[in-house]
Amino acid sequence: MEQEIKELRNLVTKLIIKVDELTIENNYLRSRLSKYEHPKNSNNSSVPPSKDENKPKRKSLREKSGLKPGGQKGRKGKTLTMVENPDIIQKHIPEYCNCCDADLQHSMLIPFGKRQMFDIPKIKIQVTEHQVNKKQCSCGHITEAAKPSLSSPNIRATVSLFKAKGERLKLKSLEVWKF
Repeated sequence: MEQEIKELRNLVTKLIIKVDELTIENNYLRSRLSKYEHPKNSNNSSVPPSKDENKPKRKSLREKSGLKPGGQKGRKGKTLTMVENPDIIQKHIPEYCNCCDADLQHSMLIPFGKRQMFDIPKIKIQVTEHQVNKKQCSCGHITEAAKPSLSSPNIRATVSLFKAKGERLKLKSLEVWKF
C-alpha cells in the first residue's frame, strides 16, 4: 500500500509540473492570439499600409479576356500629325558658328527640320458686361430693362465638377454691378 501511495504522489507531482507547463504555454498562446482578435491595420488605425500584417486580398471584378495588356497585334496606331497652318511659328536661326565663332547673320538660310508641339491654351476668364438701360414713355413713365440672370452656366458647371470631386470651393462674387 505504501508503494502505491508513493507512486501516486510521484504521479501527482508529475501532473502538477505538467499543468504548470501547460498553463505557461496557454498564457503565451493567448497573448499571441489576442493581437488577432482586434487587429490594427491601415484601415482602422494610424498604422501605415506597409506594416499591415494580414493584408486583405483584393480580387478584381473584371473578367479575364485572355489577351495580353496593351495594344494588340495588327492594331493600327494613331498619333498626332503635323498641321499645315500652325497658330504660332517660331524660327530658330543660329547667329554664330559653333566651330570658329564667325558671324552667320549674312549667310544663306538652309531649312533643316520642323517640330510641332501641341499644347492646351491657358484658361482665361471672359467678362461680359450687361448694360441695363431705362426709357421714358410719352406718358412720363420710366421703364427699366429686365436684369439678366445672375448665374453663368460655365461657372455653374465648374462648381458642380468641384463638388463632384468633393473639393470645397468658395466663390465670393462672380458679378459686379454698378449703377
